[in-house]
Amino acid sequence: MLIHETEAIHIKYNIHAKGDLINTLITGAGSSIDVSSCFLGGTDLLNDIIRSLRTEKFRQQLADRETVHGVISNDVIDYFLNQLLAFREDTENNEKRTIDEFLSQVMVYEEHGTHRDLLIQIGKYSIFHSILTMEHDFRTERHDCGEEFSCWISQIKSEFRSGVLDNIITFNYDRLLEHFLEIPASDRIKHVYGTISLDNWGFGEMPRDITDIDHLLEKFKIQHEMTPYEADSTFLGSGISHIYYSLGNSCYLMGFGFDLFNVRNLGLLNNMNKQVYGNLFEHTGQEVNFQKKRKQSEYIRRLVPAISLHYLSCDHFIQLMKQTRDHSGDQ
Repeated sequence: MLIHETEAIHIKYNIHAKGDLINTLITGAGSSIDVSSCFLGGTDLLNDIIRSLRTEKFRQQLADRETVHGVISNDVIDYFLNQLLAFREDTENNEKRTIDEFLSQVMVYEEHGTHRDLLIQIGKYSIFHSILTMEHDFRTERHDCGEEFSCWISQIKSEFRSGVLDNIITFNYDRLLEHFLEIPASDRIKHVYGTISLDNWGFGEMPRDITDIDHLLEKFKIQHEMTPYEADSTFLGSGISHIYYSLGNSCYLMGFGFDLFNVRNLGLLNNMNKQVYGNLFEHTGQEVNFQKKRKQSEYIRRLVPAISLHYLSCDHFIQLMKQTRDHSGDQ
């Protein structure tokens, strides 16, 4: 049964009595995909949204909807889809494109100004339609995700409950963390790009119609709605303030896309003040394309000079996190 964080024992932020060492786990799409292939991230999530917007059923649910920002017309839906398709094809340095980055451009690029608020609404509908579908498919696949199903999240449950693991930052919209940790809402789990609390919509529940989640969209705040960039912070690596100030002394990045967009938003760009560990495990194979990973490693170290990279699965990386944390705590 889900419990609220206030009911958990020993919820605290200082994990060692003799010091102020704070541990932060940062997760990306790869960490959810590691739990189940039902989950998508990055370009795969973007493509899933494109597929939805091309289906008549989903378009009918969106079209002619009255919102506080006006009516979502078919012309606006077409504009959103065409801009999203152009964004997907406009790659730089062969980096993967994400829906988060697209919505960030919608928020700041002048050419989107006329329809900006409606485009953001379409983006929110599309994201959560995909996320709820993934969670529903996973719940259907696993039936009851109890003790019989174990994953890397199961390994950190006691540490998070006791405060040994101080906080978690996730780039994911899904609620896998809250579901497995059995905490519907927590200020110690921060979603960089927003989510909807399990208190407001249950895990695995699928809406009959998109109108069922109308009332939740105001609670679902994307990045720029939560903390707009300050003029001097966008390219300086200072990150999104409410995320940056949640970073601990030791940061563990798992299933995380080390591109400029993510690293900058997290606040780790050229940051030498944190002890950073990261994994480069690919779900499709541990040692596949090693040379490609090696080249990627060189790029990541230019962004985060102090990072210690490991070619580990999520399960093994969690074990590394526990070992390095315990070693640091003994010093």
